[in-house]
Amino acid sequence: RKAQQLLLSHTNFGNLTGKISCYFDLSSGPKFLKSSYEDISLTLGVYCHEITFITDILKEANAAKEAGCKVIVSVRPGNSQIQESH
Repeated sequence: RKAQQLLLSHTNFGNLTGKISCYFDLSSGPKFLKSSYEDISLTLGVYCHEITFITDILKEANAAKEAGCKVIVSVRPGNSQIQESH
């Protein structure tokens, strides 16, 4: 969680941590499984389509989208290039 908070506190748009209500780590399950996002929605007491998941890992983005979450893929220097079709 600390890594997520650190990343989101230093963005091109300033500190975004005040706009994030919860952080989840691997205790929610592997992030490449649809069921992990379904568990997060149960924990938050909301439907998956009410959650916006931000990641820089395409495999995680696909699992979150499959669960019904809104997904934002973060493009960062040094990460693998993402195909335009995603």
